[in-house]
Amino acid sequence: MRKDELKKKEALKWNNRQSSQENLGKPKFENLQFGWPELQIFMMKQCLEMSLISEDFQKTISFSGRLLRRLHSYLIPSRQKEIADLLCYVLQRRQIELLHQQKIESSKKQENQNHYSKLELSEAGFSIASSLIILDSIDISEYLPKRIPYPYHKYKNEETDDENNPFIYSPFILRKAKSNNMLNRSGVNEKMLMVANEPVEFIITFTNTYSFDIEIEGLTIKTSGIKVKSVPVSVIIPAFTRYYQVKVFATPLEAGTLRILGCKVKMFGGSIEEILIPPSSNIDKIEIEDDRDRLLGKSSLEYYKQYKIREIMLKEGKEVKDLPEPEKPWEKSFKVLDEQALLQVKEVSLGTQAAIMLFEGELSKFTIKLENIGTVPITYMKLTINEKYGEKRNSNMIYEFADVLYEKEIYEKGKKTFWLQQTINTGKEEINRDSNPTNKSDTEIIPINLMPNKQCEIVIGTYGNILCSSGSMCIKYGNVNFDEIDSDDESPYYYLRQIDMPIMITVQRGLTTLNADMLVFNGNSEADTLRNFRNRKKQITEEENKTGNKTLADQNDPYISNSLEELLEMVQFEQKINFNKYCLLTFELNNLWNIPFEIKFTIDEEKNSDCIEINVLIDANSTKRIFLPILRYNLPESVLNQEIPTPNNQEIAYKVIKLVEHEEKIRKEQFWFKEDLFGGLILGKGKISATWNCSRIRNGILNLRTLKLTSSMLNILKVKDITFDVCLEPLKSTKENAIISSGQDGDEISCKLREMVGLKWTINNHLNVPKKVCIRIEPVQDFDNGLLDYHLQGRMAWSGSLQKVLEEIPPNSSIDYVLPVYFYSPGHFKFIYHCELVGNIKEHSKNGENIWWGDSPAIIHVV
Repeated sequence: MRKDELKKKEALKWNNRQSSQENLGKPKFENLQFGWPELQIFMMKQCLEMSLISEDFQKTISFSGRLLRRLHSYLIPSRQKEIADLLCYVLQRRQIELLHQQKIESSKKQENQNHYSKLELSEAGFSIASSLIILDSIDISEYLPKRIPYPYHKYKNEETDDENNPFIYSPFILRKAKSNNMLNRSGVNEKMLMVANEPVEFIITFTNTYSFDIEIEGLTIKTSGIKVKSVPVSVIIPAFTRYYQVKVFATPLEAGTLRILGCKVKMFGGSIEEILIPPSSNIDKIEIEDDRDRLLGKSSLEYYKQYKIREIMLKEGKEVKDLPEPEKPWEKSFKVLDEQALLQVKEVSLGTQAAIMLFEGELSKFTIKLENIGTVPITYMKLTINEKYGEKRNSNMIYEFADVLYEKEIYEKGKKTFWLQQTINTGKEEINRDSNPTNKSDTEIIPINLMPNKQCEIVIGTYGNILCSSGSMCIKYGNVNFDEIDSDDESPYYYLRQIDMPIMITVQRGLTTLNADMLVFNGNSEADTLRNFRNRKKQITEEENKTGNKTLADQNDPYISNSLEELLEMVQFEQKINFNKYCLLTFELNNLWNIPFEIKFTIDEEKNSDCIEINVLIDANSTKRIFLPILRYNLPESVLNQEIPTPNNQEIAYKVIKLVEHEEKIRKEQFWFKEDLFGGLILGKGKISATWNCSRIRNGILNLRTLKLTSSMLNILKVKDITFDVCLEPLKSTKENAIISSGQDGDEISCKLREMVGLKWTINNHLNVPKKVCIRIEPVQDFDNGLLDYHLQGRMAWSGSLQKVLEEIPPNSSIDYVLPVYFYSPGHFKFIYHCELVGNIKEHSKNGENIWWGDSPAIIHVV
């Protein structure tokens, strides 16, 4: 059989295998075969029988090995098995003879141990193990992602450089990330970094082309450079098997460069122990002769002729310039690092699924327990949190108003879903932070000094963000001390390992706000309501004092829930503030869930140190109207004229819709009042905040920014340029008990019949410029049945003018106007009033209003 009749790949492997056995004095295409295979098999069998009869084990090994190696494809399976069994028997007999000779001839144990393998190769003339099995490759299985050490430069902050890059995508960053996967100048493969005293998994691939199974009794890795502990593996390679993989483990015992030279196999009862080498990496570069030359045997003959000529010239001492250089032996080199820190996640309070379900705005936390299972302490730890939002961005340009973009891209995503809240047993100063989701960082350096076999805990705070669908946490750690890093170190890198933890989060909406509006108090028309509420409250207080407990029925009572009556009680009797200084924010709060929610509203006022707290209980699947008293106020022009922030994220392609100047001013005013009233990322905590709790263990924040402030609502909320305070004051002729209630503290205005009292208007100028106004008053009697009587002759009298031009009001000051009144009949009397600007109306109208009406008529209850 001609060798070039073999398949292309098998021939190449065979030629390379021959060169790997250090047969440098022979040509690659040695022992060219000619003739019929049957004739060759017949002659080989004769030679094998003669050598076996004469007990020439050296020739028997040679003939049986050559017969299997060259002509196994022409032998039936049973014949192949007989020759293999014969080869095993002869090798064992030959081993017994060599051991007997060792006892007689020499007492040098180590030399005689290696004598057999050298003698065997010289006797057989080829490698027996490589004749039976083909070693395709030796690969290394990479570490698990949590065990891979990643290199970082000691003197360059690559993460900061990447963040400061102005481009959305830069191929140079990708090239920098892949630079560590290249071969260094010494040929060491730095893509796979090994760690001392940590096992490495080698994957060895064999091919068995014979019809019988081949047993390898001991398979280990052949290495050099550093000390390695390899565990022998026994394996049986099935017949007619290609690419049969075997896993072998080896542990480097020290740092340095590990060189893989091949694998060591032990076969035939330990009588053969040889080193196998995979095919060379340049096997694809060998040129194959074309079909014409292959059939004629031309290239093989020419190569054999050239080789003989070179051999003769070398014997005669002549120089041969075109003699081909011997191929370099197969070898792989890897870098082995010193012992590195190793951390494992011992326990996560979320369970094995790492999933959490929250209500919108819910504040919660979970704990990650970590354990140092390595042999070195952990002195550096960095936590990086990434959040993924469910919205899919398209490539089209986004056209939105500036305030809408702020809500979607800045406010909602500015409130972190995950953040580092607390650290426990880290060995250094522990972290303990609040549960506010704003002003939290994505990256945290955790002070730590965790010794081997010790545990620590990391507490992660969570917030129910309706836009967030999942998140991931990356914990980078290592035994690194940046204070002791020396610039004279040989390696400019330090190495960190990392643990990646994906977290799935599901956020459900439990509470929604609808139909917001801003209301004004209707003067003293709430007097009867307050009176009823006061009586009801006394009754409930007496019942509580008797029982000592407050029942659920009491909590659901309409008088003690968040109703208008309760708010009036708080403002009127507890805070002692005039109604005219307050307005009511009202909206519907809908409970979408099947459990009740308890909501607590907190209203902070700048002028009062104490805040107003309102508690509301909403049953499952129900809706309740909420009333919140708000102290009227104005924002300075410096705040209202600021531009609405827009996102500067490079990945978002947006365009702000342009508006005319008047509409733009309204948008800014609505945005900054919402930011100040409900809180935001720019102005911080707002005047109104709301928290909720349910099931006694779950609590969160109610987002009030979903309420839309309209221009009409802002007109009620803002303090007007001119405001009024109305009350009664005694005159010189007024008796002592003539005034029942003056109305200075927001109470109802009440006086006795046929008594002269003074009705005082206090006109307040909230502008920075003086104002000169004229007050106009219109008295009317209200019969409480929808009828009003403007003819008050015989019912009341007054002294003075109902229309009067007042003195100029200084900036941010006030003046009083007193109208003496006398009532002939009891009942409710209303005084409708307003002020008009005096002067050039056209000139003053450019800066503001010209007429200011009172929020509600002044009502006097005469008894």
